[in-house]
Amino acid sequence: MRKVVDCSALESPTLLAFLDESRQNFAILTDVANHEVFAAGARAGELLSPFATHAGQAILLHPTWQIWKLRPRRNGFIPRFIDQEQTRLFSRYCSMLAGGHPRALANAEKKAKESQDFGGRCND
Repeated sequence: MRKVVDCSALESPTLLAFLDESRQNFAILTDVANHEVFAAGARAGELLSPFATHAGQAILLHPTWQIWKLRPRRNGFIPRFIDQEQTRLFSRYCSMLAGGHPRALANAEKKAKESQDFGGRCND
């Protein structure tokens, strides 16, 4: 099963229960959710920590501006929404962020600055 998650779902214990339930359960993260997470600043590692322990159960989508440019094809839209490279590397990145790896922390700080104007519910 797949569920699209936002910032409030990342803060909820039900996400962990959903991921624990089956290895076939996946959380889908949009670019908006990513902006919300990194706009939260220092809390980003905490919000993404479920994916450090549930490797391969996150699916990251391409940015909205890329998705809306897609043209219909016979094989459909859904597979082309997924950013395969980011999805593949995401659990490793979350593990590095949770472990305090300097490169991951620097990347999170950079993303926080980029997302600063975005705001979002994770800042509350």
